[in-house]
Amino acid sequence: MTQETLDKLTLLQDSLNELITPNWKENRTELDFMIASTQEMAELIDSEFSETVTIDGKQKTIKHNTGWKWWKGKSGDITTDSVKWEDLHPAVIANIKIELTDLLFFTLSQKGLGDMSDPLGDVELNTNDWINFVTISAYNLLQQPGNALKLVLLLAEKMDFNISAYYVAKHTLNHIRQLNGYKDGSYVKVNDGVEDNELLHIIIDGITISDMEEDFNTVSDKIIAGVYDTFKVDETDRMNIMKWAELIVDTMPTDALIPEIKEV
Repeated sequence: MTQETLDKLTLLQDSLNELITPNWKENRTELDFMIASTQEMAELIDSEFSETVTIDGKQKTIKHNTGWKWWKGKSGDITTDSVKWEDLHPAVIANIKIELTDLLFFTLSQKGLGDMSDPLGDVELNTNDWINFVTISAYNLLQQPGNALKLVLLLAEKMDFNISAYYVAKHTLNHIRQLNGYKDGSYVKVNDGVEDNELLHIIIDGITISDMEEDFNTVSDKIIAGVYDTFKVDETDRMNIMKWAELIVDTMPTDALIPEIKEV
């Protein structure tokens, strides 16, 4: 991911946080996002997919998951090696990508409370992906969001996951959730057995990383419109890249804003 793309995701995160919690940088702490990241990591570790199959004329529910348990093996290395990454069900991998994107939300937020100009840490991937995932939480707990953020991006790249496109889609879905009672618990995430997150994979299908880096604004607006169309959001409630940027135009340095917004 280019620094320019990362800067624009940072702006979108800032604006979403501002929508959810006005003056969020004064009313939220790093601890909020550290806890949120830890929760997302737990969901990633417990990623599960159930399917009903017919065996010998009888229906049976099969659960697919990572199979990770802390007590497997006698040492940390053996424990994390218990996850057979190459054998995970595609639906489990898809859910891991969803949780990885959520980790991007919270690492961007945590880092946004500090100095956004500081360079990302010198982080390298471990050959064991499970150690990489667990290390994201460790970095957050050690208040090293830059390191956690870089590791998230490196893992997305290794998984050939267009995390910037999915981020924009999930960012829009989070707005839809806010519009429909997410805070008071009335929002329904699962309809007809399909969680709202899963539909986002379809929306970004065919959009490449190069597409995002070559024309972030146009491609993002296409993704945003696709999410709104899928969830049948009224035109009056819709946002685009420019409208999101306008939420924080008075709080961001001019050179950090999306180009079209500089004249606002």
